[in-house]
Amino acid sequence: FIVAIFIFVYGLAFANEIILIIFGQKFYLAITALQTLIWVVPIIFLTSLFGNIMNAINKQRLVTIVAASNAVFNVVLNLILIPKYSFIGASIATVLTELLGFILMFYYISKYHFRVSIKNSIILPVVNGALVLGLIYYFKTFNWIIAGFIGVLFYLVLLYAMKIIDKDDIKLLKEILPIGDKND
Repeated sequence: FIVAIFIFVYGLAFANEIILIIFGQKFYLAITALQTLIWVVPIIFLTSLFGNIMNAINKQRLVTIVAASNAVFNVVLNLILIPKYSFIGASIATVLTELLGFILMFYYISKYHFRVSIKNSIILPVVNGALVLGLIYYFKTFNWIIAGFIGVLFYLVLLYAMKIIDKDDIKLLKEILPIGDKND
């Protein structure tokens, strides 16, 4: 989820630069669509995790029910939002559909299997992301590239300072990733 929040923050803060650098000025209107759709990234990360958990505990039928509910909800939202808001309406429908799936799976897992710590798993990473987003927007007025680098550093420092990750997490990452391999 902390990776998803990082992607979300950078997608939201730098949507303008991403669209204009990659696609050019003629796709300027897509900036708003990206800024809307990027909200789905953290939700999808959690929903996918919950879906995998539910599949692992043999609740595929429930996953199918959630997927069917999402499909119906998405079609209805698209019928309502697209005529009035065009592609931005479709983006909003996508975000709300994923949010519905997350809520349904979160509710089921929390009620029938185990309690998910909202504070440690969701709220602290979101607060971290909000602080970094504010910092990026402040420094972006001077230089967006420097703002991006400062944001990364601040994000990593806050992850540790807020105890979202600890020494054991860092040790595990070093074991998984080829960072500082002593055999090199």
